[in-house]
Amino acid sequence: MSRTLERVLIGMTLAVLSGIAWAALCTAPGIPWNAARLAPSFALVRGLPIYALRDSGAHLGWFYGPGLPLWYTPMAWLENPTLAVMLATGWNRTWASGTCPRPERCGRACAPVPQQPRPGRAPA
Repeated sequence: MSRTLERVLIGMTLAVLSGIAWAALCTAPGIPWNAARLAPSFALVRGLPIYALRDSGAHLGWFYGPGLPLWYTPMAWLENPTLAVMLATGWNRTWASGTCPRPERCGRACAPVPQQPRPGRAPA
């Protein structure tokens, strides 16, 4: 394959992937469940209880652990909930796709893994 064709294909692939990512970010505020996922984080950041207290009724109906409210806390500091939903979607997609560096790899995400020679074979 020629170098020019390879560059064109890489460019087209990057353009398509960028379009998919942009579409995901722009459609995220239209999905009703996204706002409900961020509500406990917004309450936590603003000092409101996310769990029902003994002397009060249910506030958010949140009965899970504090993992997700803490996960979305960086986005909850924003005043604009639409932007917070968009950023939370990008946050989730980035971590779910594995593009964020993992601590156990120490930033060597793109480093080639050295091949260990098999027993009884000479290294190539």
